[in-house]
Amino acid sequence: MLHSHLAQYATITPMPNLTFRELTVEDNDTCGKISHLAHQHRTHIECYDVYASPESRREFSDEFRKNKHGISIRTACLLMLYNQTPIGIIEVVRNENWGKTIGWIMDIAVLPDYHGMGLGHHLLGKCLSALHHQGYEYAGLAVTLTNKNAHDLYLSMGFENEQYFVEIIG
Repeated sequence: MLHSHLAQYATITPMPNLTFRELTVEDNDTCGKISHLAHQHRTHIECYDVYASPESRREFSDEFRKNKHGISIRTACLLMLYNQTPIGIIEVVRNENWGKTIGWIMDIAVLPDYHGMGLGHHLLGKCLSALHHQGYEYAGLAVTLTNKNAHDLYLSMGFENEQYFVEIIG
């Protein structure tokens, strides 16, 4: 999916009790736990083995901080805290695709206990704002169509379907 109107997120209305900060290497364990729990129900899908355990997802974060998955955009890689409790993450790299420079969202995750509160919308909006302020015109991500809640969220925030790929269920 691709978003080409990041300027609409130049200003974000804060939500009470919600704060954000840039992710650091010290947050890798937290990233592993949050992302594993958020994606646990989708580990039966091909290539989701990185989410199979908090430890394997932590390894991904270790590699991510070393730019092994692309050059990370630090200001857009965020830890979301609700009442000072870490509950969400988003990790973004610079990507060249479709003839464009894109802030590519590698992972976005909110703990399941916090779903349905609009927090994913705020996390993604804060990230898109950071990308806009860094001069990016585009943001992109991959999502399976069976992940209906996520797909609907991205559509509602201005992402458009760019390409489709086959999802293999194990």
